Formats: sequence, structure tokens, C-alpha cells
Amino acid sequence: MSAPNGKNACKVGPNDLTVIVKNGGKGDAASFAVRLSVGDDDLTQTVESLRGGAEREVSFENVQLKKASTPSRPSPTRSTSSPSPGMTTTA
Repeated sequence: MSAPNGKNACKVGPNDLTVIVKNGGKGDAASFAVRLSVGDDDLTQTVESLRGGAEREVSFENVQLKKASTPSRPSPTRSTSSPSPGMTTTA
């Protein structure tokens, strides 16, 4: 899989998106949710477990994307549940 370069990586309409979740800690992580929020849609996938130091792809299918009117910087969000220490996500 090649990383998108930011130029036309996503199209208006349905898209399949994949994020990589990495457990940067030494301990294993129990079941946790990965949430993707796009517009008014909140999509959730459950990862049953993730060993310390491991990473896993989490896919979201048919995510409806709309054309942005102006470029904007994403605002920081807070999750209602905290990931295990050392857990990171990248898209």
C-alpha cells in the first residue's frame, strides 16, 4: 500500500479509507474502538486486541466525502475514552 500524497487522494462521494493504529507501548491493548468522524457521520470499528509494539490497519468502506468550500485546519478533538498508553493512529 502506498501512502497518499495529498493530491487528489480522496474523491467526492464514497471512498474506502484506511487508518493505521499502532500500539507504541510494551503492553498488550485490550479491545478498543477506532472512530472516524466525517461531516455528520461517525463510523466505528472495533479492534479486539493489539500487542505491544504492533500495528494494524483499520478500514472504513463507503465513507461519503464532500467537496470542501475552503481549506481548513483540523481542530483538535478529545475522545470520550482514552486509548491505552502508547497507542497512536495515523491516516
